Amino acid sequence: MPVEDPRSSRAHEAAHRREMRRRQVRRRRVVALAVVAAVIVLLVVAITASDSKRHSGDARAAARAPAASAAVADRSVRRLLKQGTPVYCGGRDRPYVALTFDDGPGPSTAQAVRKLAALHVPATFFLIGEHVTPFRETVALEARGNAIGDHTFHHVQLTALSLVDAGHEIADTANAITAVTHQPVRLLRPPLGARNPPVDAVARAEGVLEVLWDIDVRDIEGASADEVVAAVSHHAQPGSIIQMHENAPQTLASLDAIVGAVRAKHLRPVTVPELIALDPPSPQQLAAGPRGCGLPEPVSSGSAP
Repeated sequence: MPVEDPRSSRAHEAAHRREMRRRQVRRRRVVALAVVAAVIVLLVVAITASDSKRHSGDARAAARAPAASAAVADRSVRRLLKQGTPVYCGGRDRPYVALTFDDGPGPSTAQAVRKLAALHVPATFFLIGEHVTPFRETVALEARGNAIGDHTFHHVQLTALSLVDAGHEIADTANAITAVTHQPVRLLRPPLGARNPPVDAVARAEGVLEVLWDIDVRDIEGASADEVVAAVSHHAQPGSIIQMHENAPQTLASLDAIVGAVRAKHLRPVTVPELIALDPPSPQQLAAGPRGCGLPEPVSSGSAP
């Protein structure tokens, strides 16, 4: 039996040890590379998630952000107040519309306000004075991010009253609203859309701008939910002031679709003061009254806004 050369055995063991060390080095390098790759992946995921969250937050903030500052909007309203001319629509030049709601506050108003807030949509609410105190918490909710206007104390036709009584209807409502919101009232929507030069003069004396509309969805007259949405979808255009009633069940149920119809036309809902600031009616429009917004005279034939 041949005898193994000790030198050959030692050389073989040394070669084996070198091979084992090389394998260990390779394994360590593979593990290290895997760790580095994992860290890079985690960093990319974290950065992407952070950016996505930031952009999503920015988008939500942009959706909630006022289209015009409160101070600018208020100055714009006061500027038109000096002219004493009612407003039926904006200037038709920029992609803004105003969603407005009459006859509140009422049992469904808080639900409407919350739905609009979830949609990031501000609105303008014209309140009946005698309803303000019973629904004072609702009025306070409406005032957060929305505009509040006067709709007389008893929802009466101002043109049928003496000028003194008309002034009381307006002033008593404004005082009731301010007592809750601690904000001045700059807007008036005369019930039935009924106005004339003497009423215009009373409104000017009381410091409120008369705001009518160019789109009436006729929900208070019994229009169905589909008809309400169709009125908005077919007629909304830049500068539109849309008259609705948040306590009309079909309108309350259709708020998502109404907002969707507006946005489908690439229009952004804003408050009436914001609309006046961003897209004010021209002097020619104001002088022409409802005809300046493409309406016949008068704006209403007796429907009860």
